[in-house]
Amino acid sequence: VDEPQWKTYLSDLKKAIDACHRHGMKVALHLTVTGVLSNHGSAHPEQAAFDMETKGGAYFERYGTWNMCPNHPGFRQAYFARVEALMGLGLDGLMPDESSWLPGKASLCGCGHCRRLFKERTGFEVPDPADKKLWGNWDEPRWRAWMAFHIRSQGDILEAIKNVALRFG
Repeated sequence: VDEPQWKTYLSDLKKAIDACHRHGMKVALHLTVTGVLSNHGSAHPEQAAFDMETKGGAYFERYGTWNMCPNHPGFRQAYFARVEALMGLGLDGLMPDESSWLPGKASLCGCGHCRRLFKERTGFEVPDPADKKLWGNWDEPRWRAWMAFHIRSQGDILEAIKNVALRFG
């Protein structure tokens, strides 16, 4: 959501949280992680997961969402700021969901941040989807490392979200 909608959303959510608390109910919020609406993805295409097959940002027309890169510093900073704002309203819990490379595409993410992290963590270059001997070949150490990197990247952002939320008790 854009900034005016976000402020209205926070105000309305605070009223709902307070009403629930007055009646003894706890409030947990579902929050999508890497799938974002068109307006954010269009405003920040550099934060989108880079699809090495299409050579562009990962936009899914079917859902009207962009798949953002969980390793992009700008995306992480913006996302964590939203988590802080939400938790600051008095939420009792947060359920981060849809932290994935939608729709399970191994060609995501070939952005500079992921390339750098993959090289630092594994010593390998990011595999090329055009390399049919390597791509999808579980006998190849670089392919297995790439899949492990995918899992670790999603785990890392979920762990960071948990750490932000835990600062609020």
